[in-house]
Amino acid sequence: MLFLLVQDTLSSSSFTTLRALERCLVDAVCETGVDLNRCLSQDHYQGMLTFVGGLGLRKAHSLRLSIRRRLGSIQGRRELLEGKLVGKVVFTNASGFLRITDDTPDRERGLDPLDDTRIHPECYISNDFAPKICADALEVMHNAEVYVTTVLRIMENSKNELELILKDDFSWAEKYLLRHEVKELGDKLSELELEDYANDLELLGKGKRLQQLLQIKDEIRFPWLDFRTPLTEMSAEELFVCLTGETDSSLHVGLRVSCKVVEIREKSVNVLVDGGTLRGFAKIGNLSDDFVENVSAVVQMNEVKQGVILRVIKDQGRVEVSFKRSHVSTGEDWWFANRNIDEGMMEWWASAKRGELDPYFDEVKALTIYTDSRAEISSRTDMSLSRGEGAYVGGPRRSTGGVKQRVRTSQHLAFKNCTFKEAEKELTGKGAGEVLFRPSSKGGLSLTWAFQESMFKHFDIIEVGRKENDQNMAVGDQLRIKGAEKETYSSFDEIMARFIDPMNEHVTRMTEYRSFKPGLPEDVEACLKENKAKRPESIPYFIRFDMKMPGYFVLTWYVEESTTHPFKKEYVAVVPEVKR
Repeated sequence: MLFLLVQDTLSSSSFTTLRALERCLVDAVCETGVDLNRCLSQDHYQGMLTFVGGLGLRKAHSLRLSIRRRLGSIQGRRELLEGKLVGKVVFTNASGFLRITDDTPDRERGLDPLDDTRIHPECYISNDFAPKICADALEVMHNAEVYVTTVLRIMENSKNELELILKDDFSWAEKYLLRHEVKELGDKLSELELEDYANDLELLGKGKRLQQLLQIKDEIRFPWLDFRTPLTEMSAEELFVCLTGETDSSLHVGLRVSCKVVEIREKSVNVLVDGGTLRGFAKIGNLSDDFVENVSAVVQMNEVKQGVILRVIKDQGRVEVSFKRSHVSTGEDWWFANRNIDEGMMEWWASAKRGELDPYFDEVKALTIYTDSRAEISSRTDMSLSRGEGAYVGGPRRSTGGVKQRVRTSQHLAFKNCTFKEAEKELTGKGAGEVLFRPSSKGGLSLTWAFQESMFKHFDIIEVGRKENDQNMAVGDQLRIKGAEKETYSSFDEIMARFIDPMNEHVTRMTEYRSFKPGLPEDVEACLKENKAKRPESIPYFIRFDMKMPGYFVLTWYVEESTTHPFKKEYVAVVPEVKR
């Protein structure tokens, strides 16, 4: 799932995302607190206990089992420490987020009301800061026997005053939370001089406590008030990104896409875009440049056709596409240049909040460069095709096994008519993870993957249903990677998303692993011997590359007891699903 527009640029993005989500859950749980007794009685609620600061999965599970087995329920936070259910450090870290509620009528159980607040036990068990504030506000002596009654009286007083002030100004609480200048709540607590109390505590060696006392005052007034921004309904744009994973950068008007026909109607067809779950449709008038009377005459079920996006309809979670040759052959520069004329482009431009271009940006020159570049690519393709079926790529040459390499046609940016040597040269200097699709010397298609800089792995691509002597130069509709025929792909983009990207992520994780060691085999072996000398009881190991085996990592370890071959190694292949 996509949470950030730049998420895919992060190394090990899925791991990073999970850690970020875990931190968000911890923050949310600590903001709202967890009813500990409810965790004991309701299994579906116990998961929140895991995200209490200071606990975690193992400690939360142990705490829950211990309370159930020994006590059945908890009557106060004090029992956690006195009953040795948690240690002192865990108690200090977690107790302020654990709520002990008294939900009986008129609070018949007589539980400590401060156990159901954010106030830490340090302020009313270890010290008497909170009880003394309540007693001073009511102008009574602080007495342990009437402690609960005193706290409940001051809480009730603040509640009544809050109800009165909200009748006059319903937005008072929101303004107060935002620290705006508002009328002071006319309760007993407002009469206290907490600055003087804080100064007295500092003179007694209790430290600087003013900020803590102010927070205690607010928590007595508004116990467990939720400070989070109220949840609002997602906009159509936000919902579209969450459901499709597509953003304004990845999906826009004028983008060429492959479309699989999944339903034929009287005046339109429904499609799946780029072999994924994004839905789309094409009206009968956009199926062909010629007049179409019968939809079934120009498209068939499960047919994969190349189209171009006319509209991105975010509130419906789908796109409108066109199969017209005049639309598909039009470059993205035309759509950009006509953003103030074409209706679909105007709608997308406004939805994407693109706004006006920088006044110093030379739009005409940029469009000219883009157009000239497209024209050059098209011209090279046309010249290659004019040589006929047996034409060589890039001039006369002999390919592997004496087989002529045939020219193929594709508008994909990662496709090039070249040999495997030329593909490696093209990818050199572009970094690890880049790919290039090309014709194969065996008559089909191939994929060259930059495993690392100057390390390239080549994959043969099987075009399902294509005959050996097929004269059609276009790329087939169903593609499979030789050696991994279980998966079928509908386009080059799908191969990159489902085959190449996972392998790139695996490679990144391996190279970031603490035991990965770049360098020559002899250098790695020298480090292994050095580590063995430092820790004789261990079996040191490293993971490295083998320049002769692109697409593989080498697990190398050192066994001193083996006199003939002390350095052992195992090759680990990188594949999309798992590393083996």
